[in-house]
Amino acid sequence: MLELSLHTVICGRSRKNIKLIESTTNTAIYFPPPFSQVYRYCPPGAQRRNSEEIFITGESPKHIALAKQKIHELVTRTRIFMKDAVVSAAKIDSILLNRLEKIRKIMEVNGTFIQFPALGSQRNMIRIQGVEGLHVERTVRDVMSLVSLVLIINYFVLTFARPANFTVLHGGSSRSTQTDFPSQTRSGTCWPISVLIRMLISLSINSTSISLDPTMP
Repeated sequence: MLELSLHTVICGRSRKNIKLIESTTNTAIYFPPPFSQVYRYCPPGAQRRNSEEIFITGESPKHIALAKQKIHELVTRTRIFMKDAVVSAAKIDSILLNRLEKIRKIMEVNGTFIQFPALGSQRNMIRIQGVEGLHVERTVRDVMSLVSLVLIINYFVLTFARPANFTVLHGGSSRSTQTDFPSQTRSGTCWPISVLIRMLISLSINSTSISLDPTMP
């Protein structure tokens, strides 16, 4: 049993530490998926695997015990550096849904662990930890480069009351025109799409407002 956040850290960059233990003890060491808890989903009747449980297989119990001992020795001499980073909650959800494999490669290359909040939790903080400050900073840089590729756009439709008269411009001249829209506007009543389009064109009002998320690395 070992805390999930330490799994990729003790494995080292490109899993060199675990590969060394496997070769010297003639065993195979299996770690659970690093992001099993961010989805918070378990099928009915199923039992979630313990995220802290590591499986070791070998030719004999002696080899397995030796591999277990070496892992504990590796953990006891490991020092952890941590850094928090703020990322938009919407971008975190996008990464968890679409770019998780790239995050896994970043963790493996740098020998670090990135702790994400649960999917849909609307939290905007991630934590990166590793054995060296340089590797932690590289992980932060790689994650922020990945985050910068995600663009969040919000669309807002503006509703307004129908004016009784409005001015239409034709080649520099103007004339007052009576609208042919419904004579009364009730609160909560939805305008037909065709009517809205005609109103927007006639009044030269842009009904779409685009808000870009300013969170950038």
